[in-house]
Amino acid sequence: MCVQSITGVMIQAFMVGVVFAKLSRPKKRTQTLLFSRHAVINHRDGVPCLMFRVGDMRKSHIIEAHVRAQLIRHKVTKEGEHLPFFQTELKVSTFFAV
Repeated sequence: MCVQSITGVMIQAFMVGVVFAKLSRPKKRTQTLLFSRHAVINHRDGVPCLMFRVGDMRKSHIIEAHVRAQLIRHKVTKEGEHLPFFQTELKVSTFFAV
């Protein structure tokens, strides 16, 4: 009887945790992030840089966000092979302007 009660409490606690995790997760982040309409390419320390802005429209701001960016372009290899959607990972750094 005691084992059954303890097992029931553990299952109930697990289910409450699952429901809480599901409800507390933010939804539709893509609708609250805004990207600038224009991007700029200029030189920083002699290196060409692609610059764009990202804004958060929520009242609770993102802290320690991790951003990844990929450049998708057409590439021709040394062998002459055409790669129409060649993906390159871009190095991303942040600059905060207040």
